[in-house]
Amino acid sequence: MSRFDDYWGGWNEEHNQIDEIQNILVKDLATEYQMFVSGELDKVQMSLDEYLEELEANSSISVYQAPSLECDIFSMNTQKAPLSNPKIREAVSLAMDYKGVAESVLGGGAQIPHGFLSTTFEESNPNIPEQQFDMEKAKALIEESGETDITIEMHILTIPRLQQMASMLQANLKELGITLNISEKDWLALAEEHTNPETAPDMASLCMGAFTGDAVNYLNTNFNSANSGGSYNWSFYENENFDALMKTAAETADEKEKLESLYQAQELLVKDCPAVFAANPAQIEAINNRWEGFTLHPTNYFWTVRYQDLTLKQ
Repeated sequence: MSRFDDYWGGWNEEHNQIDEIQNILVKDLATEYQMFVSGELDKVQMSLDEYLEELEANSSISVYQAPSLECDIFSMNTQKAPLSNPKIREAVSLAMDYKGVAESVLGGGAQIPHGFLSTTFEESNPNIPEQQFDMEKAKALIEESGETDITIEMHILTIPRLQQMASMLQANLKELGITLNISEKDWLALAEEHTNPETAPDMASLCMGAFTGDAVNYLNTNFNSANSGGSYNWSFYENENFDALMKTAAETADEKEKLESLYQAQELLVKDCPAVFAANPAQIEAINNRWEGFTLHPTNYFWTVRYQDLTLKQ
């Protein structure tokens, strides 16, 4: 890509701004990372959680880190057995080792979720505690469900942190007598199979960024009945009370009423467990430090670079 000379923001020739950008497709993540640390690439589009300590020790790389609005979730198909049973959904949710995910998988660069909305949102419900890892309660719920020989099919993207989270959950569910089969899919395949609850797997991975930073939009995108079978409501969650609360939050001019509606909607999601709210990963970005002017995107569009802001150090 070449610089557009008539860019409305203008260019400053004295500041060594970019003339040309080359986007290089690298299929192997390990190769891409090595190209980055060797200086062959200035910026990468990949998860850097597992490399954080190494990157921070590299004097030629600048690392940027901040809390995010994102929630990594594993949707649960509420319209099809076995996860149509709320007790089994709750048991699966309790079998996720949230602290292990935050510390081991994400290297400490994450928060344990308090439901779906990250605490970075002003509208996050402060009365909702952290997601709990409780195998004893999970076992009791499985017994109460009356279900035996439970098998769950999970489809995930080929992203290292999701693979590790899924494997941790798989091991814990095995202790509950639940078989979790994990298959890796590309994005298009995942999106296509989630147009219908019958073709969708029991569980699927979603790294949900908040596209607009608007809590109403974010909650509706994933859990409003209107988006069941479309958008990102891969849980096929359909709850009239949730929809009504979100309608109020979207339409009222009363800020107090809006906030109360959002609080209640978040509590419903925690109660109904339409997804495993696995982690609120931190934003972690890195760039060769010969460049100045890089900033994290406020709504955490990962890997977004505003090239017009970058200048080459003198």
